[in-house]
Amino acid sequence: MTENNTNAKNTHESERPASLASTRFPDTAWIDRVQPKGHRCSKHLDDLLEAVQTWPLEVRGPWRAFWACQGTKPSEPMPPRYQRELPVEYRPVKPERTSDPLPFLHNAEQQAFVEAERTAHFAERDAKLAASMRPPSSSSSSEQE
Repeated sequence: MTENNTNAKNTHESERPASLASTRFPDTAWIDRVQPKGHRCSKHLDDLLEAVQTWPLEVRGPWRAFWACQGTKPSEPMPPRYQRELPVEYRPVKPERTSDPLPFLHNAEQQAFVEAERTAHFAERDAKLAASMRPPSSSSSSEQE
């Protein structure tokens, strides 16, 4: 019973053409002669995709090179590929520490004036803060009753 099924499959497969292409093109020798090759701008596209995947994101240069390649005809020379410059390595620099709290003031008179202004400002601020934190006086509470 299994032999009959396999024979039926073999006859069924032999009736069916190998592929749609073989029915349309009975001479399939050209398939062996034609070799697939990439698009002439595929390397430009690789550069663009690599730029999208790296940080810092720098897409303008690769996009311009890819778009210029797409705009050229096959007979024209290809535009140059984009060469990415190596990113500048960032190294934070510690600022120099000065002993002078106000380095922009050069003479003692200016420094004394600024210190007096700062002291007066902080004294006024502290007085306002202390006044706002005081409990209300007893006389004002008796008036409210």
